[in-house]
Amino acid sequence: MQDDPRSLAVAPVSLIFTSDYFPPANVAARRNVDQVTISWADVPLQPKDIHPESHYFLELWLCTAGALTYTIRSTNDLTITVIDQPGCAEASHGLLHTTTREGYSQPAAVPWP
Repeated sequence: MQDDPRSLAVAPVSLIFTSDYFPPANVAARRNVDQVTISWADVPLQPKDIHPESHYFLELWLCTAGALTYTIRSTNDLTITVIDQPGCAEASHGLLHTTTREGYSQPAAVPWP
C-alpha cells in the first residue's frame, strides 16, 4: 500500500552513551498473563544532568499479534508495565538505560519472565 507508514524500513539508531552514570541495578520482571511489569532501583542524578523528559529509557522487543516488534518507552518511574503476547518464534527481551542530558548509560538487560 502506498503511503503506508508500516511499509517503511526501520533505520538503525546510534545512542550516545555516557560513562558518568551506571545502568539501573536490581532489574526484575514479572508476568501476569500478557502483562509484564519491569522494575528497577533508582539511579540518582545530579540536578544538572537530569533529562527534562525522562529518567529511564527502555528498548523492548515485544510479541504483538505473532510478530516480535521493537518498541521504545521512557519513564520517570521505577516500574513500567507492557503488553507481551504469546505466539512469537523469537523470545521477547529488553534493555534498560539511565537517561541524562549527555546521553544514556550502558544498558541493563531485563530478565524476561
